[in-house]
Amino acid sequence: MLEARQISEDYIYEQEPVITRKVIRRKAKSRKAGVMLAKIIVVGSVLLAVVTGLMLTATHAQITYRNSNIIQIKNEISDLQNANERLKLEIARKKSLDRIESIATKELGMIQPGINDIKYVAFDKAAEGTKDAAAPKKESRSVVESASNAKVHPIVLTINKMINQYAYDL
Repeated sequence: MLEARQISEDYIYEQEPVITRKVIRRKAKSRKAGVMLAKIIVVGSVLLAVVTGLMLTATHAQITYRNSNIIQIKNEISDLQNANERLKLEIARKKSLDRIESIATKELGMIQPGINDIKYVAFDKAAEGTKDAAAPKKESRSVVESASNAKVHPIVLTINKMINQYAYDL
């Protein structure tokens, strides 16, 4: 039995250094792989943090840029609305009949016709109804004629038509 133990010890003795070397090599390889994996994880985490920071910064920059554009456009809208209101007031001022009459008398040399100089003639509405339907209908407003057969400027006639139109449209 003594021999058997020695053989088994020799056998174990011979096998141990081989197994130990393989185990050591495996442990060394696994340690190196673990260290490399840890380095890769750390580098990946740092890169992920940098990319995330850049994306957040870019997003914030876009938001700031667009907000400044919105503010600029709102200011332009406000300016245009103010200009529009000023133009509406100017149009109303220039459309006033007092201004038109003032320009006609002062700049164009027109005169106000007297009451006896104007003759109003009304159209007969019944006569219009009997006319041909295809013929264009005439307006049923007054026509201005000069009683003294004086030459009347066309602008005076236009102003008179505007006044009559204004009075009848109310």
